[in-house]
Amino acid sequence: PAHQQPVRLKYHDFIQNQFGMQDIEHRLQKPPDVRRIVVLGDSFTVTEGWDIRYDDLFGPYLARRLQAMDPSHRYEAILCARAGWTTVDEVTAYIHLCERFEPDWVILAYVLNDVESDAARPEAITVEDLFYRPRSRLERWLVEHSSLYRLWFLRHEWPRLKAAWQAYFRSIYMANPRGIQRWHRAMDILAERTRARGVPVIVIIFPFFDYPLDKTYPFADIHAWVAQEARRRGFAVVDLWRTTFFGKASDALQVRPGYDAHPNARAHRMVGDTLARLFQEWRLLPAVAYTGK
Repeated sequence: PAHQQPVRLKYHDFIQNQFGMQDIEHRLQKPPDVRRIVVLGDSFTVTEGWDIRYDDLFGPYLARRLQAMDPSHRYEAILCARAGWTTVDEVTAYIHLCERFEPDWVILAYVLNDVESDAARPEAITVEDLFYRPRSRLERWLVEHSSLYRLWFLRHEWPRLKAAWQAYFRSIYMANPRGIQRWHRAMDILAERTRARGVPVIVIIFPFFDYPLDKTYPFADIHAWVAQEARRRGFAVVDLWRTTFFGKASDALQVRPGYDAHPNARAHRMVGDTLARLFQEWRLLPAVAYTGK
């Protein structure tokens, strides 16, 4: 992976585990009664935020929902995610670590910047680059610490910010051949390795919560392209914009509206509820979960 140093996240009730992941500890060897979900992702999977607890994250939340539906097994979510990872990083981590957990399912959480050729390279701009450029340190401090100034700033700067983000995300799909090539290869490798072990892969595509989640959402075509490529490799696909968040108020789903647009606890639980429902519809649970016996 490009990022050798883990990013420590500010959760109340868990710390980095022995494998360097933002997760609780898990035994490497899977007990006979356990069914495991490996969740590959980035900061959308292990969202930072003081209002978010480990149990709020969609992976652990999904595991609890599935266990309630199937009490004959214990369900574990193995969070294999770090802030800033791309799909290449996630698949690399899967090969070197997560396969050893013997997963029953793999969930690949996809965010629109996951085709960046390398998150350490200059084209991988950050929120700070867009949000503050070319502002002074004083204005940066005011935006961070004054709610009133932040409201004024966003009202006046939001059109520029929206245009800059849209231009950037379109550029990494249309003018980033190295990143696209590496992404295709990573997806092929994940397909090959999971298919050989009979492990289903579910790709969930997160929207950007900075934008309205209705018909004006500007990245619908990119979601469709990612879904097509995932299905071509035999993966199940859940476009969360369409299945979970369409028509919802985006402000109500952010950690800190207007400043941190990562999914908050409510958004994580909505993702977990959607996946639990689809596990039932797709009949991925043992028959006992449907017969009640």
